[in-house]
Amino acid sequence: MKYKQYDYLTYEKPAIDGEMASWWSNHWGNRVELRTNLRDEPLWATIEDIVQIPGFLLEAGCGPGQWVQFFNSLGHKTIGLDYAEKTLIKSKSVNPTLWFLAGDFRYLPFPDNCFDYIYCGGAIEHDEKGPETSLKEFHRVLKPSGWLMCSVPCLNVERTLAIGWMMARDWLKRQELIRRIAGKKIPFVFYQYVFSRALYKLYLMRAGFNVLFLRPYGHRKNSWIRKIIFMISKDVSNFYCPHMMMAICRKEVIY
Repeated sequence: MKYKQYDYLTYEKPAIDGEMASWWSNHWGNRVELRTNLRDEPLWATIEDIVQIPGFLLEAGCGPGQWVQFFNSLGHKTIGLDYAEKTLIKSKSVNPTLWFLAGDFRYLPFPDNCFDYIYCGGAIEHDEKGPETSLKEFHRVLKPSGWLMCSVPCLNVERTLAIGWMMARDWLKRQELIRRIAGKKIPFVFYQYVFSRALYKLYLMRAGFNVLFLRPYGHRKNSWIRKIIFMISKDVSNFYCPHMMMAICRKEVIY
């Protein structure tokens, strides 16, 4: 199952792929923050054990590139790829040692069997056509036994229980007449997909990956019911209200 999520965007996503560089540059704006230590980030716990051995690493959808810098500090040789060329230029001016490439991770400009690791944090869900093309490209450029670390929004227990309401709400917000009555002028358009564990795992397996783990992160414990559920059962709470889930996969060796 997946939920097609819409949102108010002050600059509408272009229908033409060639205009995406401008869109993502607007999205990131001037946010160039290159922290040297990201160990306090919630997702770090989901990949820390995977990236212990330095290797050739691609971050697909790197944004300003803070993870590129952090992976380099761990001894990896890292390339950051993103649509947002203007953002990459700004980050490069802050740290000229970083290796960036402007491009589309659905069509990677790299040879087969190239990388030891691919990290993609919250990016493939923004393709309205679906994640299949991106995942197949990741599989192509990974070396045999290479690691994929790829996260997407999680259709957790709370979201699953509320999915009927969320879909009805989004449908109403997309109706032009209702929007005019409400005085809404900002576009309410597709933003991302939110995936169930089963469907996300299926996409990964169809792309050729051996899925080892789906690790949730970004749990929201700010309500009393969430706190009670976390106290009662860790097994239930792991996927009760995480915002994201990280897939840990390997490209199988074919003899």
